[in-house]
Amino acid sequence: MEKTNQAYYQDKVALITGAASGFGLGFTEKILELVQLNYLGVVYGTMAALPFLEAQGWGHVINTASAGGLMPFAYQSAYASTKAAVISFTQCLDMEYSDRDIHFTSISPPNVATNIYKADVIAKMRQEGYTEEEIEDIIKDIPVPKDAIPLNEAVDYIFANIPQQEVNIIVGDEPKVGYALYKKDYNTFKECLEYLKLSRKAYFEAIARGENPAFPG
Repeated sequence: MEKTNQAYYQDKVALITGAASGFGLGFTEKILELVQLNYLGVVYGTMAALPFLEAQGWGHVINTASAGGLMPFAYQSAYASTKAAVISFTQCLDMEYSDRDIHFTSISPPNVATNIYKADVIAKMRQEGYTEEEIEDIIKDIPVPKDAIPLNEAVDYIFANIPQQEVNIIVGDEPKVGYALYKKDYNTFKECLEYLKLSRKAYFEAIARGENPAFPG
């Protein structure tokens, strides 16, 4: 990290919030859990920090959202709606505090190479009584989506851009292109993602059959 950025984080950044869970076939019985984790966790963390930021007169809150909160993708309606809420929450606070040296940024990454894409397999194996050791042994052979960017690259990109104090950081070129198309021509955007919709549907159906497929992206 450059020294100028190091200084920014030492002087300004007060809180980084965020967690993620919840892909699946539409709204599941776990929707309340997703709202608690993906959205309310961010809200509670932010609201707890604000009195301290107001007292000191400065700060920067970073909230983790997702590219899925900016534009729609099939079979992640529960997940995406919570991330859209994070983006809106962050933007509103950024406007409310625009007359003070307190800033808010939401982070919208695309697919990142983490275990979130194995969460459905993990949950099913836990329900079936697998031990954590057995689960770890099985999921290590399940690949992440081919288009997933390495975690370290995503982190480097995010931390390089936070000092610019933009209200939303879209991580990577591909989601920026997709978001521009979504805003300009929704029908074309929808057609471009038809294959992804079918691939995801097949993925979740395979999970239901007891298979351990790779998440298609």
